Amino acid sequence: MNQSQPGPVPLNVRLAIEDLMTEFSHRVDNGLGASVHELFTADGSIATPAFVLADPDAIRERFTARGQDVGRKTRHYWSNPRFVYDGEQVTCFTNVMTVVATAGHPGSVMSGSSTDTFALEGGAWRFRSRSLEVIFNGELQSPAVRA
Repeated sequence: MNQSQPGPVPLNVRLAIEDLMTEFSHRVDNGLGASVHELFTADGSIATPAFVLADPDAIRERFTARGQDVGRKTRHYWSNPRFVYDGEQVTCFTNVMTVVATAGHPGSVMSGSSTDTFALEGGAWRFRSRSLEVIFNGELQSPAVRA
């Protein structure tokens, strides 16, 4: 799909996808990582500079482990969604930011761009793929880190 030519996305599709992106952040940030894989299609994947998860089983394993790390706090944010729709699949380009605090360590902040594709599966929109490009990365101090 061509990022420079967004297609019209029906409002109900856009809202369902925005809800899905927000649900991903909520689950990851609130210890519900064991259920993140449910948001993906059967062939769903995630690619970041830190890891590649090629299927929902790998997604479940990674985010289950993350959800059990009580010393790690994260907040995921997304903004400026830009949609392309071909009638079957939606691609959404967003600006993203993740803040991470781990007890005893300086916190970190990452900002970049995410390209997500979505498909209908079982009557619901699901992630087919998530791909992250990190543009800014740095350390920060947080009261949660010092505690």
